Amino acid sequence: MSDRLLENNRVFLGSAEMEDAPKVPRMGLAVISCMDARLTRLLPWALGIRDGDAAMIRNSGASIRDPYGDTMHSVLIAVYELGVTEIAVIGHTDCGARKVTADGMREHMKARGIDEAAIESADIDGWLNGLAGPKDEVMSTVRLISGHPLIPSDVAVRGYVFDTRSGRLTAIGAS
Repeated sequence: MSDRLLENNRVFLGSAEMEDAPKVPRMGLAVISCMDARLTRLLPWALGIRDGDAAMIRNSGASIRDPYGDTMHSVLIAVYELGVTEIAVIGHTDCGARKVTADGMREHMKARGIDEAAIESADIDGWLNGLAGPKDEVMSTVRLISGHPLIPSDVAVRGYVFDTRSGRLTAIGAS
């Protein structure tokens, strides 16, 4: 796969023109969405977002559970360093992260040769269990961000669910 990626990059360098997209999002928008591979192309297209329009933050399930974890770190940088004034939390239908179980993850890890002691030393039950339904998970994340002590009150935080079959985006809440 590495050779393929490098070859693809050589082709890109020889034929594509680099768009002069700004580092700071033109729309003042950060989008928190799921890492689901379908969303890589579909979600920006469905939102009318081009390169440079928004800061795209992706993780499993578009969920923030730790108010001082990596995803919130990215949100804070987007607000204070990139000038983001609006945050869209976008969950989606048919999300695989919602189907994850701690027991299933343990079995996958064992099958891949991970030492059982290492598995048992991690908080698999609290850390890798599946997520709530998309509406509940999105609203939980909207509340966490909008109520975060380091997020200024002038930053709008809104929640949405994207239907992966129809492409419809439905607003479900705002701060």
